[in-house]
Amino acid sequence: MSVFVLFVGIFSGFFSGLLGLGGGLIMTPMFLYGPSMAGAGALTVKEITGLTMVQGFAGAVSGLARHRGYGMVSWRLVRYAGFAAGVSALAGAVISKWVADDAILAIFGAMALIASALIFLPGSRTAQDESEPGPFSFNAPLAVILGGAIGFAGGLVGQAGSFIMIPSMLYVLRVPTRVAIASNLGIILFSAVGGIAGKLTTAQVPLELAFIMVAGSVPSAQLGAIVSRRMQPKLLRYARALVVGGAAVRSWFDVLS
Repeated sequence: MSVFVLFVGIFSGFFSGLLGLGGGLIMTPMFLYGPSMAGAGALTVKEITGLTMVQGFAGAVSGLARHRGYGMVSWRLVRYAGFAAGVSALAGAVISKWVADDAILAIFGAMALIASALIFLPGSRTAQDESEPGPFSFNAPLAVILGGAIGFAGGLVGQAGSFIMIPSMLYVLRVPTRVAIASNLGIILFSAVGGIAGKLTTAQVPLELAFIMVAGSVPSAQLGAIVSRRMQPKLLRYARALVVGGAAVRSWFDVLS
């Protein structure tokens, strides 16, 4: 199990830095089905949500350090959406202790489905995304509302909420792609801290496996951020839609079956 968790940490950390995701979106299906396929035992859904929340924090710290050097982080956006996400993620994580596993998977699937659908909304992107982004503005109260709602749902399912926060920034707040990816990692820090606090106080985090996973995800998130800088924004959006959509389909298959 330790070797398997290390591998998952490396793999998910790379995509955390590449796409600005918390990594939990990829880790959840891998942890649900991978251990039994590899003969490594099994993890409960609540243990998985604890591990994914820890990885979201570790991957965000590593990826944010790299993206900050590129000057793509909107700290004003991070403050507004991040604080709201952190407070609500704490509440969601505590409440998740008494939520049925099937309900958690259903909420996760619904969030992933909405996030993947948002990617394909027509007429929402501008030519600005295909080059270096210039000055932009956003609706601050709306950013707070989005951060709070997504943070609470993310706390329930053990995700920092990045996979739905990014498309919300792109298509609701109209934030440029590179800024959304970089700033989202800062928002993740707030929501992950709140979520981890809630998971720890309700004993949902296997600590030894969490440390092993972090050791793998931190360096790979750095590599992912370097590759992200060299990719076209359109490719990043489509890659994110593919990853999120795949997770949504897999989750709903489990819920319905």
